[in-house]
Amino acid sequence: MFRTVQHVAIVGFAAALGANVRADVIDAHIAAVGGTEALAKIKTMQRKGNIAIEGEFGQFDGTRREAIINGKKAYTATDFGAFASQSGWNGEIGWDKNAGQEPKEIEGDELETLKLSAGIDPLAAIKHQYGQAAFKLAGDQELDGRTYDAVDIVDTGWTFFLDKQTKLIAAMITKRNDPNLGGELVLKIAYDDYQAVEGVQLPHKTVTDIADGRAVMTTTYTETTVNQPINDTLFDWPTE
Repeated sequence: MFRTVQHVAIVGFAAALGANVRADVIDAHIAAVGGTEALAKIKTMQRKGNIAIEGEFGQFDGTRREAIINGKKAYTATDFGAFASQSGWNGEIGWDKNAGQEPKEIEGDELETLKLSAGIDPLAAIKHQYGQAAFKLAGDQELDGRTYDAVDIVDTGWTFFLDKQTKLIAAMITKRNDPNLGGELVLKIAYDDYQAVEGVQLPHKTVTDIADGRAVMTTTYTETTVNQPINDTLFDWPTE
């Protein structure tokens, strides 16, 4: 019986230790971003920038716009001139719309990604919504020749790579199923050029790599505004 009690105690201690280590990594990241108080002070955020996409189909340059109500609603729009698209989540339903087509409802992983974009920082948003149990440490992992602290998001297939020095997100990798691009593929988003906005570190450049270079999308943010009013209709199902 002593051995049984001892075993249970050891398992419980190991679980608690693992939770503490997991919390330390996530909490260090949130502190590096600016802390929970600074994140909570941002109620709305709007970003504009330039976007370039390059792939087997050629190269195109355009503009990108993003708007969020922190943790509640999200909207994105890209415009390449000959092709434009928008997507939104109004807190209940997610949708996307390509120019000249009817809007369609989005679900599954695509919707979860859109919901995630409604947060100022993805890991802080996940912790706020799902708690510490949503994270699983994946140890040291190498990506593009550097070693990072890897964090898996339970039951999602998302892995975040945290810079060991800055504690900020360097990249996120997940898998997607896209019939238009041949089925299951790996999607990697790299985050760069962090700058402080209202005390919160935000990446001002992202590079999205789809299927190991089959398509690469680079977004450079040139304007960020916070806590300015946003018309709620922006997030609703398009009527035009």
